Amino acid sequence: MRSFNANSRMTQIGAIALILGLTIGSCFLRPGGNSETVSPVSIEDLSDGQKLITNESEGIRLTIPEGWELVEELRPDADIYAANEPENMYVMVLADDEDSLIGEFDLADNARQYRSIIVRQLDQYEGQTPTSVTSVNGQPAEQYEIRGQIDNTPIVYLHTTIRGEANYYQVVGWTRADRYETAQRQLQDVVETFRGA
Repeated sequence: MRSFNANSRMTQIGAIALILGLTIGSCFLRPGGNSETVSPVSIEDLSDGQKLITNESEGIRLTIPEGWELVEELRPDADIYAANEPENMYVMVLADDEDSLIGEFDLADNARQYRSIIVRQLDQYEGQTPTSVTSVNGQPAEQYEIRGQIDNTPIVYLHTTIRGEANYYQVVGWTRADRYETAQRQLQDVVETFRGA
């Protein structure tokens, strides 16, 4: 096991803060701005109306239901981003490329750090609650609902940290708070389709 490198960890956290601050805030509530295309992502139509999204370079997949679309223009470093715009539901996947973090930081520590980044981006923080999710497709996971406001709009994030063999992943779903009760099951269903290395 490598020794703790505080500077490397803070740089990694800072990079994720920038991604989440721009992507989650801007794409959900502040559309437009300077966008860049993510690394190539393929999409396959499935026979049941769903779509399989694959990011080969990161070794990750996500299945989205009918009515959802891949968002191809977004901020750098988001590995998959999908939306059901009419229903105000969004899901983003971030793969942590720091292989050295596996073994140095446990799942709970990483999940706590990732959630704190979202909390800092909120204009008003209202709290977070763990769910009963402890794994996603056999990989250890921690999941929380995070509530707060951006631009006076109440919002709920369904934030899942997943520990893969070589990487940590974040699968972040979100919607307006007044839509969450209706959207929660569908957001959870999308999270549960995540596959990573």
